[in-house]
Amino acid sequence: MSAKSAKSAETGAMFDVKAIKSASNLLDLARQGSALRRVAGTAGGEWHGPCPKCGGTDRFRVQPDGGPDRRGWAACRKCWPKGGDVIGYVMWRDSCDFWSACTALGGLTRSALRAVRPRTPVRPVAPPAAPPGDVWQAAAREFVDGCAAALWATVGPLADGAARARAWLASRGLLDDTLRAWKIGYNPRESWAGRTAWGLPEELNDKGQPKKAFKIPRGVVIPCDISGRLWYVKVRRVPGEPFTCGNWPGNCQHILTEPGVCSACGFDNAKYLQIKGGRPAMFLADTFKGQRAAVLTEGEFDALLLWQAAGDLAGVATLGSASKDLDLRAWAGYLLPISPLILAYDDDTAGSEGAAKLAGLTARAKSASVPALRPGDKDLTDFHMAGGDLRAWLLAELKRHSPLPSEPIVSEPGKSQQRVTVRWPADSQVGVVGDEWRRLPDGRLEASYTPDQLALVLVIAGYDVTAADVQATVAGLIEESQVI
Repeated sequence: MSAKSAKSAETGAMFDVKAIKSASNLLDLARQGSALRRVAGTAGGEWHGPCPKCGGTDRFRVQPDGGPDRRGWAACRKCWPKGGDVIGYVMWRDSCDFWSACTALGGLTRSALRAVRPRTPVRPVAPPAAPPGDVWQAAAREFVDGCAAALWATVGPLADGAARARAWLASRGLLDDTLRAWKIGYNPRESWAGRTAWGLPEELNDKGQPKKAFKIPRGVVIPCDISGRLWYVKVRRVPGEPFTCGNWPGNCQHILTEPGVCSACGFDNAKYLQIKGGRPAMFLADTFKGQRAAVLTEGEFDALLLWQAAGDLAGVATLGSASKDLDLRAWAGYLLPISPLILAYDDDTAGSEGAAKLAGLTARAKSASVPALRPGDKDLTDFHMAGGDLRAWLLAELKRHSPLPSEPIVSEPGKSQQRVTVRWPADSQVGVVGDEWRRLPDGRLEASYTPDQLALVLVIAGYDVTAADVQATVAGLIEESQVI
């Protein structure tokens, strides 16, 4: 790869993309063209307003600390659904190219920065997310194993509740072997657990006193187990099964039988609750191993159902909800070989926005349409329960979103580059894809990547980079003799 590709056509200076983003305020820029109002606290706050290009009332969205690099993300649901960072925003707003957008944002270049400060090595970013510690693991594992056994109780005091839970799971199309494979369980009673026993840090109540315990709800237990480590444990309330209102600070003791708003105090009781101490993760991430294609669904039960029907065709996973962000640093090792990554989110506003955000992270992410066979249906479970064939649906989506070409392509100047060949120093600790690499006689490692794959490799290696920055980043490494 030539360093020329990352240089300004006018000055020959290479833009420092990271510095430009750090010096720019996406929210302030967006406010110049739209009357925005704050609607959420996600990713440092989320603002909605009319689109500066196509109008509307709230279709334009800005997250000042959103995006894969946490330096801002904006999108329009109608005319810019993929969205982008501050540079992408200026390119979209002004209908200009990358170089013009960088210049409009101040045009900070590597050469200009070197004039005011000495060159420093690229420093790794903060370590990626990791599962909870050993104390939490031991307590959670004991709980999960006990609940997995309780789900199959047929005699004694647990039998009736376990039968209700199994019947509800079966009504969603889940087979017994699927439940056993992923250790789905049943917690038969609400209980309080000691914070110390679960390794939780100290937390004070409203009176300034340390909290001693937290509540574990009754219901179906969904453990997120990845390579033998538990990342989180969720509980899904079983419809018709009584539980105490979750407004514990308000001391509400009202008994409900369905999730939703409590008639006594107005507290909204969620269907799903996560046991304290868990970490965000990619549920069923292990199914990506050995696969070339994969599907991300919106929820755990959709993922289990699709894995059950077609787990041999593709990996299947979920982030747990439409609003969860994908931590590329944590899951890059699983995502690197995958193309395409099919997004099968719910057919509603939250699902559309979540899929659009993920699609903006990588060109390999492809949004899929889940047919609604009945009025009001919106997800894969609804499709299956209405008689839809999940396996046939996935086969059709895989055919529609064929993987990128696997053979190395050397692009000519001015043409779109589909693959990048990098020759890493002999002692480099970097990832490769499949058989697309070789060891050169002088010891260097030569590997071929798509731009998206290279972005993930750089993330794993500790560089703060997104797919859009790959050319500039690699060119910078070449210039600094870190890559030859």
